Amino acid sequence: MAVKRFIGFLTDIIIWFFIFFYPMIWLMDMLIPSRVVSLLLVHGIVLFFLTVTAYQRNGQTWGQKIVSIEINTVRNESPSFLRILIHFISAYLLYLYSFGLLYIVSIIVQWRRADDRMLHDLISGTKLDVSHAAEIHNLQIGGRGKNEKI
Repeated sequence: MAVKRFIGFLTDIIIWFFIFFYPMIWLMDMLIPSRVVSLLLVHGIVLFFLTVTAYQRNGQTWGQKIVSIEINTVRNESPSFLRILIHFISAYLLYLYSFGLLYIVSIIVQWRRADDRMLHDLISGTKLDVSHAAEIHNLQIGGRGKNEKI
């Protein structure tokens, strides 16, 4: 699960930061004279759209969709918009502003826990699970003495 999570994370970074974030910074720098204000505005916009995208896809970002994992609550329910927002804001603040140091701590926490939850999952009350689409794909049924994949 840790490898799938990391691949989804890298995919989201490529999509959200290199495709959306940097062009938006360039545009905001032309429109807003203050670099700090434009950076804060773009960070907020990216977090908002990331949250909206994940909420519309029942707890999956684009990167998580590729690796077939999704965000759920600890009770295996689809998370609310607020819970997904807390999930992303806590991850964003913890890992970005600690220059990745807390990400390393969070990986150690994930390895030590049986449920594979990282720090931002513990804060937001969420966890990552294999998506329902992946479960359906891997489902086996009996037929004429053999198990066949659907």
